[in-house]
Amino acid sequence: MTLPIIDHLRVMLQDLAPGAVFECDQARMLNVKVDTMPRFETGLNGEVIKDSKGNPVSTTFIYIEEPTQGYYDIPYRGHQRQRLPLMIYFCKFEPMGNDAYKGDTPFSAESETTSRLILRDELERTIVRPFLLRLKTSQLGMLYPEMMNTVRIVYPSARFDANEVSVGIELTIYSDWCIWAGGPSMDLIGERLIDLPVGTDLSGRMIRCVTPEPLFSAAPDVPGYTPWHLHSTERFIIAVGSTGGANGYTFSQINIGNSRSNPFEVSYMTLRSIQGDRTLWYNPVCTVKARKGTTVLTPAPEIFKQYPFNTLTIVG
Repeated sequence: MTLPIIDHLRVMLQDLAPGAVFECDQARMLNVKVDTMPRFETGLNGEVIKDSKGNPVSTTFIYIEEPTQGYYDIPYRGHQRQRLPLMIYFCKFEPMGNDAYKGDTPFSAESETTSRLILRDELERTIVRPFLLRLKTSQLGMLYPEMMNTVRIVYPSARFDANEVSVGIELTIYSDWCIWAGGPSMDLIGERLIDLPVGTDLSGRMIRCVTPEPLFSAAPDVPGYTPWHLHSTERFIIAVGSTGGANGYTFSQINIGNSRSNPFEVSYMTLRSIQGDRTLWYNPVCTVKARKGTTVLTPAPEIFKQYPFNTLTIVG
């Protein structure tokens, strides 16, 4: 399951830094590959591009150090999880003879290079922090918010003979899997309900609304009560509705019961707007296990395609 994670991160990183070179390998192999990278950005005629101070503009490259270990979490109860520690390095080249800080010595004053501390600040400001924000609010980050609790950051000395300046972050990436399956069967984890084809078996699946924060803003158009039936013989219904009055609220809930139960045996509130304010929402992070036989019987009603109802996601 390592490869899909690397591919996912690569797409995210290249979207943030379109011109950056991306690699994933062991450090000793990267030492060879880095020698083949262009060190500075060039124009249409091959000339080196320089900044306003006359310094050559460094090429940016990002590499993920090939993971060599990880963990399988196999609890007595609950679904299995794989943890994968990753080191991601964000780098820029500098000419030889650069210094860390522009101090008072003649070397610092006469050097035409950019100091390493300036380059590191630039990397953090333009790529590292935007990447962490993108990861936190991505589907992966919302499914496993614990991986963003603490992110270790390192500032290594040049690891290759290319005089690169680096900012590294250490992340633990999570993915779910099933010990009972003959193959990678947890392919539904992370999928939104509205994206699943008719006929998808949801028996035993864990369903939750995955939003970036517990409190958030949204303004869906909810004219009334709309149910989505997901069981042919029993009652497993996801419903979106709205109560009337000045102090009314809009909600999404999962109602469960047998074919004769009225009212339902149990109802779980999965999303709700604040009473009297239908634009401020609360996600109680309620996870519901689907009964045996729960199936996508029909395409999702149109109202479920609006945010935040479209965040109903399989998480286990």
